[in-house]
Amino acid sequence: MKLDNTRFNFQVELPQLAPNGYFQNLYKTDFTKFQKELIAKEHTGQINATQRIERENQFRKGEISALYCSPTMELGIDIANLNIVHMRNVPPNAANYAQRSGRAGRGGQTALVFTYCSTMSPHDVNYFKNSAEMVAGVVQPPRIDLINEELIVTHLNAFLLMKLEIEELKTSAAEVLDLSNETNVIVQHNILNSIKFSISNSKIVLQLNLKI
Repeated sequence: MKLDNTRFNFQVELPQLAPNGYFQNLYKTDFTKFQKELIAKEHTGQINATQRIERENQFRKGEISALYCSPTMELGIDIANLNIVHMRNVPPNAANYAQRSGRAGRGGQTALVFTYCSTMSPHDVNYFKNSAEMVAGVVQPPRIDLINEELIVTHLNAFLLMKLEIEELKTSAAEVLDLSNETNVIVQHNILNSIKFSISNSKIVLQLNLKI
């Protein structure tokens, strides 16, 4: 069977690489002579909302020098003085690139955005060769498949919960779910009863909003 060469990269085919002088000097640098301590923190979905907000505020104040982020930083978070974004791989598409790079340079400030392209990733290699397609590519408008019943039900449930404004749902999932039985995780009974009670009281208004 013939190999699909677009899915493989062979290091033996790469030219002989010379040591990178920048990193050689960096590793020899004595950072104890700098007055400010360099502190980096995680900013991902693995930490709770309170920690994320605290770290964002610390980063704005300069108490944290770098944030290591998952796509949690894509969603409209404004870090006012952020002037450098480093992406460790090429985002999936131009919309993701625009969101991630757009965290820097807010309010007309200049910013540096750079992306590492792995030689072992066909996706990264493709956009390294065709960078304009990613950096200045077309951002497709979001679409929803109206025949996807599961997706529609999910959005409908989210809309209802938003309208009901149930106070108990403004916390983490761990405080909403009954985790006493890991093989059968359910919503806590008191919260479920609150949802049913709110739907019953707001039924007419919800029907008018949904034009049922």
